[in-house]
Amino acid sequence: MAKILVVEDSLYQRKGIVRSLTEWGHEVLQAENGSAALKVLENETPDIVLTDLLMPEMDGLGLLNAMNDKGINIPTIVLSADIQTSVKVECSSLGAKEFLSKPLDKAQLQQTLAKFLT
Repeated sequence: MAKILVVEDSLYQRKGIVRSLTEWGHEVLQAENGSAALKVLENETPDIVLTDLLMPEMDGLGLLNAMNDKGINIPTIVLSADIQTSVKVECSSLGAKEFLSKPLDKAQLQQTLAKFLT
């Protein structure tokens, strides 16, 4: 299946996402914030990135900006409880392919992943 990088500061949330992804047969890489994700991306090339928006040290917007600056072109899905239209527009303008609301619906996540992994 796919290699997926999960960027989430909440250990509880991250474990839940990772559990679902591994049950679906994916290989999962993990990072607790955008800075840690960039370090992972120095050595790994996942098929897709799932990132939280609000995180300490480097948030999801910072990660999207840094990926753009470094020429890292990996489909990225933003996960957040902040569902304001302006936030979604900003994420899209920075290259995010999808925006999923938290709490995460597993079926919706699976459908969204299928769009980019087929």
